Amino acid sequence: MFCSFVFCCMSFGHLVVFADAVKIVSVMEGDSVTLESNVTQIQNDDLITWRFGHPETTIARIDKEKEIFNTSVVPDGRFRDRLKLDHHTGSLTITHTRNTDSGDYEVKTSSRETAYRFTVTVYGPLPVPVISRNTSQCSSSSSSCSLVCSSVLKVCDATLSWYAGISVLSSISVCDLSISLSLPLEVEYQDNNTYSCVLNNPFSNQTTHLDIHTLCYNCSGPLPVPVISRNTSQCSSSSSSCSLVCSSVLKVCDATLSWYAGISVLSSISVCDLSISLSLPLEVEYQDNNTYSCVLNNPFSNQTTHLDINTLCYNCSAQTTQSTSQSSPTPPQSSSVSSSVSSSVSSSVSSSQLSPPHSDAGSQNQIVLISAAAAVAGSLLTVTLVGILWICRKRGKTDQEETVRTSEDEITYADPIFYKRNVQKPEDEVVYASVVPRR
Repeated sequence: MFCSFVFCCMSFGHLVVFADAVKIVSVMEGDSVTLESNVTQIQNDDLITWRFGHPETTIARIDKEKEIFNTSVVPDGRFRDRLKLDHHTGSLTITHTRNTDSGDYEVKTSSRETAYRFTVTVYGPLPVPVISRNTSQCSSSSSSCSLVCSSVLKVCDATLSWYAGISVLSSISVCDLSISLSLPLEVEYQDNNTYSCVLNNPFSNQTTHLDIHTLCYNCSGPLPVPVISRNTSQCSSSSSSCSLVCSSVLKVCDATLSWYAGISVLSSISVCDLSISLSLPLEVEYQDNNTYSCVLNNPFSNQTTHLDINTLCYNCSAQTTQSTSQSSPTPPQSSSVSSSVSSSVSSSVSSSQLSPPHSDAGSQNQIVLISAAAAVAGSLLTVTLVGILWICRKRGKTDQEETVRTSEDEITYADPIFYKRNVQKPEDEVVYASVVPRR
């Protein structure tokens, strides 16, 4: 029966409980609450007075005979424009309730000797409880996980509880706004139960569910060594800075990846997601002389990798020159001499290009200019030697073709020479001559 009454009262926005002639009234902050005067109808000679707090302060007054309904008598103006009096019953309504409205109220009527008292509690919104790992209790030899659920209260009469499913494991309730509630819990690493931490009061509750796999990692999990690499996609010959990335594939949660300059933290990142890797960028100047390091740490250990600027942060213009030299076309024919010359020039250029830059900007520029000049001179020398060899071989081939052509002409086009041979005619041979008649 009592539960039904409480439910009905809560459905109207506030809770009223009678105890030893004192009415306990609870209301959510921002809602309205009405305190009944226990008078059905105000008589013409009735004087009704409402008081609040200790010591008691008059906050409202009714004089039926003089038609006075005054709600502006509060010295500190706490209830200004938020009090309303019922002209028929004398009941007092407080609108837009605040936390400061909590306290004791009293109503007195001249026609009755008995005063009615109320204790009003205004409940503010409940904060969401936070579940965290108690790292001070974490041990590599332990098979359980130590957790803490905590909440900073803004109102009294709130209870913090651990639940396993729908069963309450433990609870705590303290009405002290200067401290925070905290409640510990021990669970096994392989526990498959559903745990939740609940903060509740008579009007509302806030619940946070436990993710065991996220918080209850094994303390013995080793940290990997972070890796520092050059971000080549950000490399530009016109840039004066070097873009770096420190990364690490995590095997445990609650680890932080940080860049340090000496002992000062420059940036940090912490993500509890074992399916991704942590990465943290850093921009440094080529001439920076600071000592940088990337550190991966958790409450139990750390891994550190120091940055070698001279190794990773070479000038992008040297890399561009090397790429241009390697991409220049090679002549179709070359000799061993040109190959050796080209190889030696390329070796000298490559070695000068791959060497780390000096701290002096002028020396660095000179090295780049010398490397470029050496590359151009080597290319010109190679082209010249190949051209000379090609011309010589072409000239030799032409002479050989002319010699063959001359020999063929002498054999084919020589003039024939005939020699007359003396032949003895026989004596008895008769020679007949043609007779040509004259006209």
